[in-house]
Amino acid sequence: MATSMIGLSLQPAPAHVQDDIPRQLLALRNLKLLGMLGQALQQQGAQWLNEAVEAIKALDAAKRDHLLLHPSVFVWCEAVRTAEPSGSEWSRLLAEGYRDIVLPLWLQNGFVASEGQVALSQNRVGQTYLVRRWVDLPLDVLDDLMTAQLSTDSITLVGAKGNVELERQVLLDSFDEFQEGIALSTDIELRYDVDSPWLDRYIPFLSSKELGMDRDVKVAQDPADEVVANMRRGAELVKEFWPEMYAELRGYVRRLVLVERPAPISFSDFRAHGTTLYAHNPHTPLLWAEWIVHESSHLRLNAMMSGRPHMLNDMSERYSSPWRQELRPLFGIYHGCFVHVRVMELYKQLLANSNLYREELLAELAVKQEQLVKGLAMMREHGKLTPDGEELMSLMESYIQ
Repeated sequence: MATSMIGLSLQPAPAHVQDDIPRQLLALRNLKLLGMLGQALQQQGAQWLNEAVEAIKALDAAKRDHLLLHPSVFVWCEAVRTAEPSGSEWSRLLAEGYRDIVLPLWLQNGFVASEGQVALSQNRVGQTYLVRRWVDLPLDVLDDLMTAQLSTDSITLVGAKGNVELERQVLLDSFDEFQEGIALSTDIELRYDVDSPWLDRYIPFLSSKELGMDRDVKVAQDPADEVVANMRRGAELVKEFWPEMYAELRGYVRRLVLVERPAPISFSDFRAHGTTLYAHNPHTPLLWAEWIVHESSHLRLNAMMSGRPHMLNDMSERYSSPWRQELRPLFGIYHGCFVHVRVMELYKQLLANSNLYREELLAELAVKQEQLVKGLAMMREHGKLTPDGEELMSLMESYIQ
């Protein structure tokens, strides 16, 4: 597949964030948003946010972007932007921001805000999330934690039955091992995390209407072994037969979440960039590989489009889509074209390098080629493309010629 010198490409993203311009631009956009929120919240007891923004600016690119592109940051910014700045819910929201922004920053470089302590959630889920599986604590200690107090070199968990002091360097060593161990193929359970408080706040953002469902989204609390095994094997197929794409997964996908059926096969959402959601369904490893590549590609294109627009069409305009029964905005059709090129390339890599699923792959490639031709034709007829959109469209058209 052709590559582009300015980051517009059908190829997987570079493995190193320093070489991935769209991801850097998206992280910097989040940094700017946090700075704007910090100024707005200065009178609301959140001076720590302004201090954290300045500390984030001092991080190297890899650490900065790793922190800024975590789904919890996206979700928190969206929640703050739409919340009423008063009452107990507002206080809880500020505490969540402290937890999700200040604590990871403290872990990485010893940052301590002038407000050096944060109230802990009064449930074990929030407390377990705070220590992020860094260290095993007795359950009776977890049950009674009330606050966390930070110093440069340690964190003190204050509870009714006594205090627990943890050294930052010990936690950092453990955290680095934890991060190094995160791989879709071997540790998918670590990413399938139903205990993340930010996830509890994000799920209500998803309306059943926008997902074409007749009820609200619910996280699958007890995933079946067969589903997880097939999901893991699907990721292994990507890793084995398209390692460059797997490297993009490692950089872009921070959480895979299974949701109860009925639900769309898979979906992702810019309000929690880095999170991909999938119907709890025991489909084949090949289908899981397709869905994982499909959703990672949505994240990649969102990052590309966050820095520079690709089209000028109004989102209210609706057109026939090769992939949906209902009419769709061109934004969705453009995304569909991009992700289907990626999925087709996955299938071609499998065909060229293995004897797996050959009949199914050949049949699916023919279907996807026909759909892609229709999607690109719709874009050409109605799309008001910017130079970046025109460049990526030309790459997609070249791919099927």
